[in-house]
Amino acid sequence: HFQNENELTQSHILTHAILKFVYLDILENKEMLEKNIGRSSESSFLEYKRAWDIVEERGYKELITEFKKYYNKLK
Repeated sequence: HFQNENELTQSHILTHAILKFVYLDILENKEMLEKNIGRSSESSFLEYKRAWDIVEERGYKELITEFKKYYNKLK
């Protein structure tokens, strides 16, 4: 997945998808999510912002579901 993205972006896509799940579905705190995304956007590491962009484009639940399918194949 995401072979066209560099390693730092790839490693943060799932991390950000899970963070979004925690902020929205568990903590029910959209403001904290927006602050986190804002900090990533201000970072000198553009990969963090790119990872958030992918989460927004693909959907955090879809990305988590894809990872679970991939992980289950590895068992």
